[in-house]
Amino acid sequence: MLNTLIKPYYNQFVGHCFEDISKQFLQDLNTEERLPFEFLRIGRWWHREKEIDLIALNDETKEILLMECKWQELTKNEALKVLGKLKDKSKYVQWNNNERTEYPGIIAKKITQKEELRSSGVIAFDLEDF
Repeated sequence: MLNTLIKPYYNQFVGHCFEDISKQFLQDLNTEERLPFEFLRIGRWWHREKEIDLIALNDETKEILLMECKWQELTKNEALKVLGKLKDKSKYVQWNNNERTEYPGIIAKKITQKEELRSSGVIAFDLEDF
């Protein structure tokens, strides 16, 4: 009985936990200076129906890391679709709009061809990187 109650919500629950774990992972990378810039703030962002899982900012250098977290196994093409939606949502982030340098990114359970995404300038991580 308990299994039938929990199972339908398992991935949703783990997805929320995965966002928290991803935030901590990015904070650790930041401390180790393993990101394109050092961020000073990190958190979730939303505006009306638009939401970005994690945004990290450096007010001094005007750099912004925009991350989507997906508790899924993604192909390269699926990851690119997520990143396309992220790019659209980033236009609504009112922060140094004409001066900022943006770094789009994705963290997922698994991303196939992750290195190809990285070579195109995308910040891409999956559980193998944790």
